[in-house]
Amino acid sequence: MTEYALYKIRSGQRQTWLHWCREVSTTHRTEMAQVAHAEGDAQQRCYILGAEPGNYVLFKRKPAKKPSTDPLTASNQFVLQHAQMIEACLELVAERPFVAYSIEAAPRPR
Repeated sequence: MTEYALYKIRSGQRQTWLHWCREVSTTHRTEMAQVAHAEGDAQQRCYILGAEPGNYVLFKRKPAKKPSTDPLTASNQFVLQHAQMIEACLELVAERPFVAYSIEAAPRPR
């Protein structure tokens, strides 16, 4: 099941977070992919919602069909750096939100 977490970008941290996101998706892309794999995810996405002020970040994690058995060490430098950036730039609002509604598309009956 896909997991979500909503964060508010801390005051004055928008540019820092955007810069970090660019680094994650370029310079640290391989490391992030390895971390996602070790955490048992098939995909991780970060969305930025809203305009300044009051920006929000939505993380989406899609679990792999077959979870990884690779160990993830908390001493990994990139893992620590990513956690520090989240702590410095973001404030958790909600995680694992409940589904208010879920509707499957269906053709109109004739």
